[in-house]
Amino acid sequence: MTKSEIINGVLDRFLPARVLEIGRIRSMQRRHEIGDGWSTLQFARHKAVKVLVSVDNDPRTLQVCAQFPELRADNRIMFRSSVDEVHRSAFDLVYLDAEEDDEATVGHFRSIEGSLAEGAVVLIDDVYEGIKGDLLIPMLEKEGWTIEELGPMALATRKVVENADQV
Repeated sequence: MTKSEIINGVLDRFLPARVLEIGRIRSMQRRHEIGDGWSTLQFARHKAVKVLVSVDNDPRTLQVCAQFPELRADNRIMFRSSVDEVHRSAFDLVYLDAEEDDEATVGHFRSIEGSLAEGAVVLIDDVYEGIKGDLLIPMLEKEGWTIEELGPMALATRKVVENADQV
C-alpha cells in the first residue's frame, strides 16, 4: 500500500477531519505522489478534510505549495512555520512527518497534544524505516494509546472513555 493510500484510508475511517500536519510537501516531482512527500496534497484533496494546518520551518515548501491550485492558502488551508503559530484548536488527525529524529518527533507530539480533539488519531510517518518511532511509540503505548502498523507508518488511537467521571 502506498503512503497516499494509507493517508486516504485513515481519513476515510476517521471522518470528519481537522488535520494538523507537521512536515509539508517539498517536491513537485510526480514520482513522490504515490510515495512520500505529497501528504499535504493528499490532505487538501480529500473530501473529509475540513481544515488543514500545515507546519514546516522551510519557507521553500511554500513555493512548492503555490504550484498546486488546491494548496492555495485560504480559510480551509493554512500554512505555519512553527507549531507555536498554530491556533490552539482541536485537531482530529495529527500527521507527524518532520525530522528524522526520535527526540524531535516526541517533542512535536508533546507540543501539540493539548490540541487533540476527543478521539483524535495520530499518524506518524517512517517509524518502521527509521528512528522516528523509537521513543514515541513506546511512550504512546505506556500512555494508553493503541498502535497500528500501516506499512512504514504507525497510527495511534486512544479509546474514548464515556462517562469517565461516573463510576
